[in-house]
Order: sequence, then C-alpha cells, then structure tokens
Amino acid sequence: APLVIHNASFDIAFINFELDRAKRPVIGRERLVDTLLLARRKHPAGPNRLDDLCARYRIDNSRRT
Repeated sequence: APLVIHNASFDIAFINFELDRAKRPVIGRERLVDTLLLARRKHPAGPNRLDDLCARYRIDNSRRT
C-alpha cells in the first residue's frame, strides 16, 4: 500500500533505519507519496509547511502536537 507522508524524503531515512535494526524489510521509495512535493508543485510560492497547508485547505489541526 502507498504511504502518504509530508516530507517523506526526510522521514523515510529514519523509518528505514529502525526497520533495518529490527531486521524487517525496509520501505521502498516507490511506495511513498510525498505531500510536500505535491504541495510545492501546486503552490510554488509556498509556504508549504503542514500547518500552512492545513490553514490553506481549512483542515482542523488543533489536536496536532
């Protein structure tokens, strides 16, 4: 299944490091959908932080920590 991650190129290195340490298969980049890359294409002038995108698209992120 695809994994939807904001800034996936940053996070996947940490995730795969831990999977490798646990002797589990790593996640291939072909499974990733990076919402930061999508946002940069759609809104090249930015800002494209996750909080900014939530505000732009009126998504409640009040419980996000």
